[in-house]
Amino acid sequence: MSTVAQENVGTLHEKISITLSKDDYGPAFNTSLKKQAKSANLPGFRKGMVPAGMLKKMYGPGIFQDEIIRLSGMELEKYLLENKIEFLARPLPAQSQEQLKLDMNSQEDYVFEYEYAAVPDINLALLDGKEKWPLHSVTVTDEMVNEEVERFRYKAGETKDVEEIAVEDNVLNVSISEHGIEDAEAKDNSLLLKYFTPMAQKELKGKKVDFVLSMKMGEAINDDVLPAILKDMGLDPADENNKDKKFDIKITQIGLVEKPEINEDFFKQIYPAKELKTEDEFRAVVKGDIEAYWSSQSKIFLHNEIYERFIHETKFDLPDNFLKRWLLVSEDKYQTMEEVEAAYDSFSHGIRWELIMKKIVEDNDIDVSKDEIETAVKAQLQQYFGGQAFDDGAEWVQQFIDKQMQDRDTYEKTYRQVLSTKVFDFLAEKLNTEEKKIAVDDFIKLPHKHQH
Repeated sequence: MSTVAQENVGTLHEKISITLSKDDYGPAFNTSLKKQAKSANLPGFRKGMVPAGMLKKMYGPGIFQDEIIRLSGMELEKYLLENKIEFLARPLPAQSQEQLKLDMNSQEDYVFEYEYAAVPDINLALLDGKEKWPLHSVTVTDEMVNEEVERFRYKAGETKDVEEIAVEDNVLNVSISEHGIEDAEAKDNSLLLKYFTPMAQKELKGKKVDFVLSMKMGEAINDDVLPAILKDMGLDPADENNKDKKFDIKITQIGLVEKPEINEDFFKQIYPAKELKTEDEFRAVVKGDIEAYWSSQSKIFLHNEIYERFIHETKFDLPDNFLKRWLLVSEDKYQTMEEVEAAYDSFSHGIRWELIMKKIVEDNDIDVSKDEIETAVKAQLQQYFGGQAFDDGAEWVQQFIDKQMQDRDTYEKTYRQVLSTKVFDFLAEKLNTEEKKIAVDDFIKLPHKHQH
């Protein structure tokens, strides 16, 4: 009868040894051999009449290997289920198995060794409520509202192409890439001439399409716009060194916008679903939208801080060496241990967050209902249409949602997204947050370690 033993071989690193005797694997091997004999079809012999000795010589080694590995796998699964063992990754055959030789003529016992990473105990000390977490509240000023109204006027206006740059209201479509770097990735943007510094404006005036302005970003773009441009470029606005980086700003199109009057027709064009009569009403809606946007950005910032601090400050060990070997063996995208080492920090971050999130979900009975997944799918559909309202009761809408709900990959992906959001929202509510007023420029400059 088979025997199973378990031992600890390192931090959260366990080994399961399964011993199979001849009494365990012999009957299964003989049964499989007989099945093969019934279907064997070799030249010179009638089907099913191949001599047993010849059959065993030809097919025996392969059948023996398949059967004994199958039996060891069954014993492993049985042991894991009976002992309710949780693991971070599927068990792997131990490295010692590389030396294992299987001989169908042997009467010996075979020992199969498997290793797995155990699940650590986690203490979420950051939930003790002793520390205050800043929840930034961006102050929306009249100047911000004025700028947004002007942006809407540009958006609603009619643009005509012009030959050369002449006035502050020229709209410049540009392609920006880092200077001196071959094959540097270019980012497209659209800027008014007035967003450039006086020095850069002087260089640009009179220039035509295809002109390239090569200048340090901090010398080319006004300070009030610079943080947003750096962020668009994927650079940290808080890093002063980024302002000193030299970029090539290539002019791809020059336009001039004829802005509409601020009246009811303009209000209807910007907010077609709202009945706005006066400029004050219009500005109030604009201000509310700006406040909602920066509130969402503040929420994202808090979520990012939660993610980073919970990962780095929730102390528990991982069986790093085993997990690296598991990645090399189990993931096709890694061919060498050097590749695994390069990717391991990111992988371990993901494992840590999965474990933290799992504990939060289990400890607080957080779940996702089918209705919540349907709502998320519908929101994604609405986002696809640019956030515009559509008839929820339309037949095609429900047909689309039903199709998405039946797609397993979409369902699981949406489930994960909704669950993640609920966990972050739970933590944001559970933590001791403190509202902090902040100017928009200061908020943009806040350092972002990573993006979850």
